[in-house]
Amino acid sequence: MKSSIDMFVDRKVVILKENDTVLTAAKAMCKNQVGCVVVNDEDSNLTGILTDRDIVCNLISLELEPNTLLNKIIETDVKYLHASSSIEQAVNVMKEHSIRRLPIIVEVKKGQRKCIGLITLDDLIAGEFVANTELSKIVKSQILRKKKVLQKKLTKGNKVDQTYSKFLTHVSKDIDFKKEEKLDELVQFVLSSIVQRLHFTGGAHFISQLPKHLQEPLLDLLAGPNRSITSQSIVQGISIRTGYDLNTSKQLAYKFWHALYSYLGGGETDQVIHQLPEDIKELFGAAKGKQIKTQPRAANTANHQIWSEYE
Repeated sequence: MKSSIDMFVDRKVVILKENDTVLTAAKAMCKNQVGCVVVNDEDSNLTGILTDRDIVCNLISLELEPNTLLNKIIETDVKYLHASSSIEQAVNVMKEHSIRRLPIIVEVKKGQRKCIGLITLDDLIAGEFVANTELSKIVKSQILRKKKVLQKKLTKGNKVDQTYSKFLTHVSKDIDFKKEEKLDELVQFVLSSIVQRLHFTGGAHFISQLPKHLQEPLLDLLAGPNRSITSQSIVQGISIRTGYDLNTSKQLAYKFWHALYSYLGGGETDQVIHQLPEDIKELFGAAKGKQIKTQPRAANTANHQIWSEYE
């Protein structure tokens, strides 16, 4: 007998309209302490779903304003399940379409879909309905799918590379790094170390927040956690790549994390730091509940208007 999805359906659903703004969505997520909102059309028919990660990725990569309407960024080909569906059907849909959340709907009248809740991959993992091998495939496919969708939205002119250049400029200024020819190598080394020290799902979530130029090579890394990565190995790796002594390299690691914090916002970096061992937390200056205090740069004001709602 197939298991019902009913016990896994989260009925705390925040519903917005297509003509609501990204800023409205961010505030709603913060107020209700949820990671996504369901989007309806004017007839209250389900048309899409928007996550907190979608907001950050779209604002950074597309340089959109917080007053952008939701119908400009949501994927309208939303997958859903009927309330009578089974857990096995939920897992199969997530695997087939590389998604982590599924709206649960009832048809109130012919052709009109009303969302009554959500079922998430994380809940199915906790219930041991998803094997680790299947999990890694779903998460990796999800990021690559979102990358393709986002690239379709980008205007001509290789905006992906522009976004990465802005990211490098932001990091360079924040860490006061003078060796520009070494910056790309430094960034990729530190980010690779962080990703490989995390469990696969944590690493994948972190990667999804970074500029698209970085995502594919980071996704190709061996799944973590790689426990051979320590604060010492990070400092030594920075020293080898920059030619700086160990003390200066340690300071660079600290500054790099702060640069990342001010670029992504505290919500995402806090999730990452909680998953790292104490020695790396100490290296980044975030051990024992220490708060990182940084001021966002003017160029990132739009992004931080969103993230300030989460902190």
